Amino acid sequence: MSQLSSRLESLSREERAALVKLLRKKKEEGAAAAPAPAQEERREMPLSFAQQRLWFLDRLAPGNPVYNVTSVLRLGGRLDVAALAASLSEIVRRHTALRTRFEIRGDGPVQIVEPAAPVPLPVIDLAALPVALRLPEEQRVALEQEALPFDLGRPPLLRGCLLRLAAEEHLFVHVLHHIASDAWSIGVAVREVVALYPAFAAGRPSPLPELPFQYADFARQQLADLQGERLGREIGFWRARLAGAAPLDLPVDRPRPARPSFRGDGLGQTFPAALEAGVRRLAREQRASPFMALLAPLAALLSRLAGTTDVVVGTVVAGRDRREVADLIGFFINTLVLRLDLGGDPDGAALLATARQVALEAFDHQTLPFEKLVDELGLPRDPYRPPLLRALFQLLPDLGGVSTASGAPTGLAMEPYALPMETAKFDLVVNASELPGGLFLEWRYDADLFD
Repeated sequence: MSQLSSRLESLSREERAALVKLLRKKKEEGAAAAPAPAQEERREMPLSFAQQRLWFLDRLAPGNPVYNVTSVLRLGGRLDVAALAASLSEIVRRHTALRTRFEIRGDGPVQIVEPAAPVPLPVIDLAALPVALRLPEEQRVALEQEALPFDLGRPPLLRGCLLRLAAEEHLFVHVLHHIASDAWSIGVAVREVVALYPAFAAGRPSPLPELPFQYADFARQQLADLQGERLGREIGFWRARLAGAAPLDLPVDRPRPARPSFRGDGLGQTFPAALEAGVRRLAREQRASPFMALLAPLAALLSRLAGTTDVVVGTVVAGRDRREVADLIGFFINTLVLRLDLGGDPDGAALLATARQVALEAFDHQTLPFEKLVDELGLPRDPYRPPLLRALFQLLPDLGGVSTASGAPTGLAMEPYALPMETAKFDLVVNASELPGGLFLEWRYDADLFD
C-alpha cells in the first residue's frame, strides 16, 4: 500500500467527508479558473452581438471614424522608439481581437484571426516649430490620425504614431477600432505598455503571461449562453420596462438632418471638491451610489428641457463580470436603457429613490446585449442613430497619471493627453468624472442639432 493510501485509510469518516468536500471545491475552482483555450488562427468564428451591429454600420458607411477609439499619452524622458514599437506589436500579438479580419461567409459575417505581424510606429517631428504653433499643430496631427479609417477586412485594428515635440517629450497616439476595443481596453493597453516598454528597453522578454482566453471565445460563449429560459427572462423584463417608451425629444437649434455628419462639440466645467463630497455624502445617506445621485438631477433637467415626465436615457456598463475577460482588449461594453418616471413632481429624495431603483434593476439585467434587445423588441432601426436613445450619461473613473514601473532604465513618464472630441453618436452625452480636484462634468452634443 502506498504512503498516500495509508494516510487515506487512517482518516476518520468525518475527515474523509471533509477532504472530499475540499477536493470537490478545488476542482470547481480550477474549472472556473481555466476557461476554454483561445481559438486557433485562420478559423472562422462568430461575431458577438455588439460586433454584429458595428459590422453592419461599417457596411453602410465604411471607415466611419466615429467608431475609432483614441488615446493619447504624453511621454517625458529619453524615449526608446524601438522598444515602444515592439510593445505595440506585442500587444497586437497578445490580443487576437486586434489582428482579426471580418468577412461575409454564407449568410453573415465571420471573424478570422490573422497571424501576428510587426506594427509600424511612424514618427512625426514637430520639435522645430515655435511653441506657439506647436500646440495647434500637435492637436491637428493627432486628430488627423484619429480620423483615418480602418478597413475591417485588413487588420490590425490598432495603429500608433509618435509626435516628437522635443528631445525628451513625445505624444504617443494610438487608435483602435471600436469593433475590437472599448474604453476599458484603452486602460488594458496602457497597463501593458507600462509593463512591456521597460522590459524591451532593457533587452528582456515580455513579463506578461500568455492569455488563455480571447475575444472570439467570449463571442462564442455569449451566443451559447443567451438562449432558452435565461434569454426569455431577460427579454420579459425589458419588454415590460420599455413598453411605450419613446426617444427623448430635446429642443434643437436646427432641424434633424436625414443623414447626420456625426460632428460633435462640447463644453466642460469642474465643480469644487466640496460639491463632490456632498454628492458622495448624499449617496451614502440614501444608500445610493454617486452615479445614482448624479443621474437624478440630470433626469430632472432632461425632463424639463424635453417637456416630459417619461425620461429615457442610456448608460454603459463594462460587461466584464467574468474574470477571464478583465484583462482582454475587446468590445465588451453594453448599453443599458434607464427609464425614469418623474410624474407627480417628486422632491429630491423621491427623485433619488427613483433613480436608485431604476439603475439597480437595469444593472441586474445587464447581460442582455442592447443589440439583442433591439431585435427582440422590434425597435425601429436607423443606420445613423442609436435606437430609442438620444441621451447618454456616464460616470467615468479617474484614470489619473500612469508611469513606468519604479526603477525603469529609461525613467520614462506617461500621462494622459486630452484631445478635443469632434464626433457625436448621440444628441447629448454627459460625462461625469470624479477627479482629485473636484467633479468634472462634460457635455458633448451633436453639432448638427445644437449651437
